[in-house]
Amino acid sequence: MPDSAQGSKKHLRIGGQSKILMYNRESDDATLPDLSPNGIAASKALPTGSWQCFEYHLGADGSIETWLNGDAVAGLTTKNNANAAQWTRSSLKPKITGVYFGWESYGGDANTFWYDDIAIASTRVGCT
Repeated sequence: MPDSAQGSKKHLRIGGQSKILMYNRESDDATLPDLSPNGIAASKALPTGSWQCFEYHLGADGSIETWLNGDAVAGLTTKNNANAAQWTRSSLKPKITGVYFGWESYGGDANTFWYDDIAIASTRVGCT
């Protein structure tokens, strides 16, 4: 997602590394969660072979919340997250100017993703 808070042509990315879901801030390469053993354990792997419901919320205060199949992912929130030190070292608050759909994978894996029922809203839509 283009993020003007990071500067020109910089993005807030969602993808996978270490077989977990994670956020990556392009300007300083910070990840959420930290890629420590505890940070990795606090995230979730994206299950394969079936449809999944992935939701996230980017608050005006810079907060991030994430759900997978209706369950909050503790490692992918900025609130009360002991594994967010790398992310919170910056005072940047995301200013998203667009939403792109794709997948950022740092392992060089071949991935096929299908998207369905995409919703962009000011309040949480939830999984149905």
